[in-house]
Amino acid sequence: MNKLELLRLKKIFRPKDRDWLGFKITHNNPLTYHHLFKQIYGNWEELDIKYQLHNGSLLTKNAHKYIHLLESIDHDKFVKLTELMRQLNQSMTPPDEEYYEKVKKIRNR
Repeated sequence: MNKLELLRLKKIFRPKDRDWLGFKITHNNPLTYHHLFKQIYGNWEELDIKYQLHNGSLLTKNAHKYIHLLESIDHDKFVKLTELMRQLNQSMTPPDEEYYEKVKKIRNR
């Protein structure tokens, strides 16, 4: 199912050269679907038909590893970045430079 949602997110957010955390998209670092709300905390598909779409973000493989590492070593930063990505998902618009500045500010703390 994540491949279908990945395609849907790509269609909506039209990524060019960076993912939602500012990581460069390359052949060796392709985009992946990242769950904003972990499935281990529950699956809300029965409440929201578009659950997978609303719960996803576009992260490269390296960014995906990075966000999961942050969850363990800097939970505050993880929460702030996740909230920023959730807001972007809700906006249904591609990330702009203002968004990337916010990401950079959080990542560099």
